[in-house]
Amino acid sequence: MHHYRVPADPTVIVLKEPWQLEYWRRKMGVTETDLRLAMRAVGENPVEVRRYLDRPLSEPHRGERWE
Repeated sequence: MHHYRVPADPTVIVLKEPWQLEYWRRKMGVTETDLRLAMRAVGENPVEVRRYLDRPLSEPHRGERWE
């Protein structure tokens, strides 16, 4: 039986420990790179990260300007 660790505060993404990275990477269904890029764009709120990851690729993210 596997015991998966769950963050104490699920309202903020913290990647200080390898298990935290693995938890959030699996939860969001993305690579570490995509997760880190999303967090760089919108911060540590899982709702905002999910919104960023789910946005259509043809749409710039808020604050981005496509030339």
